[in-house]
Amino acid sequence: MAQIVFIPENIPISNDRQQELYEGWSDLATDYPWTDSEQETVRDRCREALSELPESAKKQLQIATLYLVFGDRESTISHNAIADVVGCSKSYIRQFDYVYEEQKVLHRQGINSDLRDEILGRNDKTCVKCGSGCDIEVHHIIPRSQGGQNEIENLTSLCHSCHWAAHGETWDKVNYESTEEFWNWVKS
Repeated sequence: MAQIVFIPENIPISNDRQQELYEGWSDLATDYPWTDSEQETVRDRCREALSELPESAKKQLQIATLYLVFGDRESTISHNAIADVVGCSKSYIRQFDYVYEEQKVLHRQGINSDLRDEILGRNDKTCVKCGSGCDIEVHHIIPRSQGGQNEIENLTSLCHSCHWAAHGETWDKVNYESTEEFWNWVKS
């Protein structure tokens, strides 16, 4: 599976400036309705970092920048915040893996549109677990992080809620250990 690797040296912001942007970010307020409009928020700091990239910077560089500037051992910026600031879907964000120990961001190749259409068509654009036709997503039965491939036998369709449930409500794992266990979960 093809992937693009980003390291701090790929980010066109000096190391000193990256450090300035990082300082104190995890103590910033989130953008809840009760946040004081004068108070700096995580999203404000993210927008500040992105404003230092060239206007031509693609979304993948913007995403890698946010992970590399604001990621640390204890915390990483949320998918929601990145998606909001960059202007893309959370499913696109999930194609990126931040590896703190190696100070790199991996961008995995997604499912091509023909294969996605084939999977959705095979399942009548419905969730194989609950039968819903809303918010349908393509799911890797064996996750890519565990060696699962973008192959028709390893892909199915789930609504967002069932997709979240299949991943143990974390996106970091799945609630089963094999393809057979997945299909048993679907039938349950």
